[in-house]
Amino acid sequence: MKHVSLPRSKSISNRLLLLQQTLGGFEIEHLSQADDTRLLNTCIKKVMQAEGKAELYVDNDGTACRFLTAWLSTMPGVWTLTGSKRMQERPIHPLVKVLLDLGADITYPEQDKHLPLHIAGKPWKWKSCCVDVALSSQFATALMLLLPLSETPVTIKICHKGASQQYIFQTIELMQQLGVNIRYDKGNILYQPSGEQQPHTMTVEADWSAAAFWYEYMALHNTYDQLCLDGLCASVLQKDNIIAEWMQTFGVQTEYTKKGVILHRHYESLPEQVVYDVADNLDLVPMMMVTCAALNVSACFKGATNMQYKESNRIAALAHALQAVAKIEYQQGEIKMYPTNGQWPKRLDFDVHHDHRVAMALAMLPYVDSPSCVNDRECVAKSYPHFWSQWHNICMQK
Repeated sequence: MKHVSLPRSKSISNRLLLLQQTLGGFEIEHLSQADDTRLLNTCIKKVMQAEGKAELYVDNDGTACRFLTAWLSTMPGVWTLTGSKRMQERPIHPLVKVLLDLGADITYPEQDKHLPLHIAGKPWKWKSCCVDVALSSQFATALMLLLPLSETPVTIKICHKGASQQYIFQTIELMQQLGVNIRYDKGNILYQPSGEQQPHTMTVEADWSAAAFWYEYMALHNTYDQLCLDGLCASVLQKDNIIAEWMQTFGVQTEYTKKGVILHRHYESLPEQVVYDVADNLDLVPMMMVTCAALNVSACFKGATNMQYKESNRIAALAHALQAVAKIEYQQGEIKMYPTNGQWPKRLDFDVHHDHRVAMALAMLPYVDSPSCVNDRECVAKSYPHFWSQWHNICMQK
């Protein structure tokens, strides 16, 4: 039986890195080695070593951009935050607006409501606030990670809810594990100061978002009847573990063991159509779209709002990549995909628009026989640095 060693969760790692600064009192075990986590860690260290002034470049890392925007507003000094051309197009203003209301000093030196940012960091006093998360749940998360700095109770009201709410609950669960008095109640995040925290060692789990690509592999290939994902476990922190349920439809069964998860492939008839609510699982959409397209299954993905604000416009990127075999439509938050019974071109050359999840989803197609079929393939290091070596071990060593 083949084995895959998964990367650690970068979403958990990134939250813990910020909580080390605002809460402290704990160590992180098995920190993610993904480029996104390395970048955030490097930026934090640069700020801590700077003498009150630094320019930080976050490339196309939305998490680092939003978390740092909030944290830097509390750090005495003069900070410039900028990123790639794509990052300068992605939303940041809803978070900045709340921070300004709280007393932060942030300006847009070039283009209104977009990076780069000029931040004059200073301590400010918390008060209850309302944050619009229609474009990103990270706007709320960035604020929540600052709550340990408050000496008074705070209520953060979530308004205009959008997609990926699971990450708000992931942040709450992590903070509760660290002893923070925080909870969610009817659209409000409620925080109470609770004094000194007990020291912990927080262990980062293996990444379910990365595991999803191997579920895709098992659905699309008949090479192995079993595949073991070492170190993967049932999780209360990662809601992308719903992939285990979704992939049953495509004949992939999940067995939990002490050493990891074993995927079993069963030969079953395929449905003509599937419908998924993906509002909390946008990272799974690329591999689900590719799976359905490859198997000629019609699909409807509800709650797909904000897919266009990721590392790429993922709807457009996937529509272009899959155009030979599927027609894709997007309207009012729903992606609909219809098989066209077309043929894959003899020479595959996928443009993944610098998007790691699009790249890995397309790499699992049975017709991809070399990494060269995927341009900008190095972008997978954003979340899964060893993807291609493991891909070669599983997909090419048959």
